[in-house]
Amino acid sequence: MFQKEHPSGSFDSNETLVIISAAAADGWLTTDWSQDEKGNLAHEVARAVYGEMTELYLHGVRHFLLMSHWPIEVPNSDQGWDTEGNWYAQTQNEETFRLAPEFRSNHTDAVLLIMQPFEVVKEAYHHALSKNISLLPCLRSAYGPLCDDPDNHLWTDGAHYSDWVHRMLADHARSLIRSEFEIREIVITLIENNDVIIGLTIGALIICYLL
Repeated sequence: MFQKEHPSGSFDSNETLVIISAAAADGWLTTDWSQDEKGNLAHEVARAVYGEMTELYLHGVRHFLLMSHWPIEVPNSDQGWDTEGNWYAQTQNEETFRLAPEFRSNHTDAVLLIMQPFEVVKEAYHHALSKNISLLPCLRSAYGPLCDDPDNHLWTDGAHYSDWVHRMLADHARSLIRSEFEIREIVITLIENNDVIIGLTIGALIICYLL
């Protein structure tokens, strides 16, 4: 959550920009699910995000930055970017974009910005190719030691991008925010939600790099 002022542990909802990021990677990793089931999950996640935004709106929040899904896999020689994981991400994005006009029409005094990490990661991928940056993860195993040259890798562990990619995503988010709002100060407030588990996500890292 981003805000201009942070008065003694509370926040002014009219002076707050809520950044929302949602993914459901388990949907496409679950190999015994049919494509229809995975597609239904992608749609369900997108609708749940707007449900959360509506709840925040009812509590007075009027400014939202919604980060759509990022590429889960880099292109391969057979499918390009159209891998199964990226199909899942794009299916969720299509539902996210489809629901945006409805949210805006139902909440005419709200400002909704949508960030599209897919295009930023594509740019990072082409930058990696042009600079001979490795497409292999810096970590070769889940708990293995970090490699000696993390900036020379696109991925940290094959599921999360390297720092320099997160900084590109943060620069893009910052440009979107500043195009709409005059932000004098950025303060992070964590909202505890019993229904949400906050982990080391792409959205969380982007927030850190916005400071």
